[in-house]
Amino acid sequence: MRRYAAMSSLTAAESADDAFVLCEESSLLAGLCDIDRRRGAGPVRHLLARLRAGHGHGCMALQRFDSGLVVGRTDYTLRQARPSRHDDLDSHFGVMLFLSGGCEVRIPELGLHCAPQPGELWLRRGNLGSIGGIQHAGAHIAVISLELPAPMVAAWHEEGCIAQRPALARLLCAGAGPGLLRTQAAATSASIAAHLLDLPAVPGAVQRLELEAAALSLLAAVLAEEKRPPGARLTPRQRSAVDEAIDILRAELLEPPTIGTLARRVGLNECSLKQAFRACTGRTIGAFVRAERMQRAQSLLEAGIGNVQAVAHHVGYANASKFATAFRQQFGVSPSRFARQAG
Repeated sequence: MRRYAAMSSLTAAESADDAFVLCEESSLLAGLCDIDRRRGAGPVRHLLARLRAGHGHGCMALQRFDSGLVVGRTDYTLRQARPSRHDDLDSHFGVMLFLSGGCEVRIPELGLHCAPQPGELWLRRGNLGSIGGIQHAGAHIAVISLELPAPMVAAWHEEGCIAQRPALARLLCAGAGPGLLRTQAAATSASIAAHLLDLPAVPGAVQRLELEAAALSLLAAVLAEEKRPPGARLTPRQRSAVDEAIDILRAELLEPPTIGTLARRVGLNECSLKQAFRACTGRTIGAFVRAERMQRAQSLLEAGIGNVQAVAHHVGYANASKFATAFRQQFGVSPSRFARQAG
């Protein structure tokens, strides 16, 4: 949660460097991460904060592009619950898409106390004041955030883009105070966000192009969704069914139910469940199960609980070779090497 607020308001600072420093000095990062900063010709263009093995696993990455667009990617799990609080920065317009839960957010300025759910989309502007919350132990936190520069938002106004989207117009044109619009992301937006999360934390030259293109695609998808009628979005019943399905899959990760069985248990037909699940999480049910297994395996290896063969069996893989292949595809390193590094 701490990282969300710091990263989602970067370009609103008078200096991009100030915003990167704010992120680096936040209560979440202090003492928990190894920090890597990279500069271009001027201000910091990339910041990577990777959690040290004793505190959890995963990382937080920021990339600032020449256009002023800042892309933030959160993908980590803390070993212990951690409270957080900070004073927000001004924002011209920010987008945040939660691909998982794992945190609680408190924004007294808006009277808000909530636990964001997978697939939840936040659009914000202005200074949200003091922001607090808690990040839960063992919970996977995955968030994509975009912060737009003022000229881009001004161009939208001039071209009539904002006026065509009533909800967005109310957010961006409602006086001088802060604003926050919470909604559910469409399947397209969630899928693009999941792709952004899967790109390398430290992108090379070509990968930076892919990162910027994907971020702009996400922004376009969000704007397209805001133009759709409300009836085209997920219903509360569908969201509740997906939440229940996620709980079932996590509880029965070793032997997950078939999609047909899962659909019956949550009260939807197979087609509806698959569509709603992808809309909420950005992943298919099968991809979600694989990702959860890998996250659990990573935690076990980090804690030194068993060898690779034992961990593979513990997360539902009878074949250690297939497990090693899946682990390497997910994290870019073999499970045996990860275990040595964590130890």
